[in-house]
Amino acid sequence: MGNTMLVLKKYNIPFMCLSLLAMLCVHAKAQTTLVFSELDINNHNSLKCKAVLRMALESLDYTLETIKHPGARALLMSNRGATSGIIARTTSIEKDYHNLKRIPIWCSKEFYYGYTKKKDKFSFLGWSAIPSDHVLGYRRGDIFMENIIKQYSFKTVRLNNLQQELKMLEAGRINIIVESPTLFNEENSILKIKDIVQLEPAIRQFYFYIYVHKKHENLFRLLTSTMIEMKINGEIK
Repeated sequence: MGNTMLVLKKYNIPFMCLSLLAMLCVHAKAQTTLVFSELDINNHNSLKCKAVLRMALESLDYTLETIKHPGARALLMSNRGATSGIIARTTSIEKDYHNLKRIPIWCSKEFYYGYTKKKDKFSFLGWSAIPSDHVLGYRRGDIFMENIIKQYSFKTVRLNNLQQELKMLEAGRINIIVESPTLFNEENSILKIKDIVQLEPAIRQFYFYIYVHKKHENLFRLLTSTMIEMKINGEIK
């Protein structure tokens, strides 16, 4: 018994147990994986925002996984809390998806242009410049375009993806779409449609953000402060 007490005093067993428990907790945190929603298209903005989020989370000892869905479903999943948030969305979603909180540091930005067939080319000097007989195609879940359509009396067709938009444009069933050059070039490098031109000037510059579900308040604060440091250090451009 005496020898046992000497061992406990010598090695301070209670302290060692607490230290081991703390190490296990840190290890458990390092293994925590957070799942975010993202669009089912690997465009430049999604990839850049995902890289920023992964870097920020790794500095906080988290790992990142993403689930891809079409635009509307990705928003619904993240807004319901089925995922921790959503990657690379613009401020246009905030009116309808109140459970998502925007990290105030943008993770990517890009100009958007109108695209039409050569024979329908016009100067895109604003939304009111679209000819009244033109049909505007837009993707399901594109919140920005849905809000624009509410403000103007366009003839419109809602489609599931950019590939459908381009094929409908080529077939003459719609007359104009609005997309980023990155998305357009990626998709058209596969379809190789030659009769489509980019309208000038750009209709808008978009800033893309990471949104976190409001139940993750502590994560929201940690990511905000981390991304502010990343911006200051030049890691977000």
